[in-house]
Amino acid sequence: MELLYDRLSDVAGSVISINSLREDLEVAFETARHWIEILENLYAVFRIPPFGPAKIKSVKKDQKLYFWDWSRASSEGARYENMLAMHLLRFVHWHRDLFGENLELRYFRNRLGCEVDFVILRDKKPWMAIEAKMSDGDISPSFKYFLERVKVPFAFQVFLSGTKERRISDINGATVQLISAARFLAQLP
Repeated sequence: MELLYDRLSDVAGSVISINSLREDLEVAFETARHWIEILENLYAVFRIPPFGPAKIKSVKKDQKLYFWDWSRASSEGARYENMLAMHLLRFVHWHRDLFGENLELRYFRNRLGCEVDFVILRDKKPWMAIEAKMSDGDISPSFKYFLERVKVPFAFQVFLSGTKERRISDINGATVQLISAARFLAQLP
């Protein structure tokens, strides 16, 4: 189990393949799956399921894995995405506890490889889409692809470094903001 926990540092923020982990550790599939469930129950890791309507050929089963201690992720980009995931999950739980609303944290990926890091669902409908980027720049093509096909009221591309915060023109009715992580996280309750 310790070997699995160490190995997960390399896959934090990625779609987790239990079969690949099973092969690396030379254990049975059910053993690897059970060990991950134990780590979840111990609040060492958490998983985010995918979101996606059938009309855009999204993946249905592959889950992304993150650490509660986001500093365990191996690369700077993975640590940043993991930190954002943790804060968004905390926001979802806080909002659910305080207001009783049915919020869920998901991610989007289709079979063509387009991915949006986080989608918050409100009553099973997309409410907010968040894309994590290391630096400011233009909107991600995958993020734009998703927004053009799915109705989402709010969309944020959150960057770690840079100063070019701006609101760009709406996409399919979504209010789209490119915003620094410091400002975005400061606005979360």
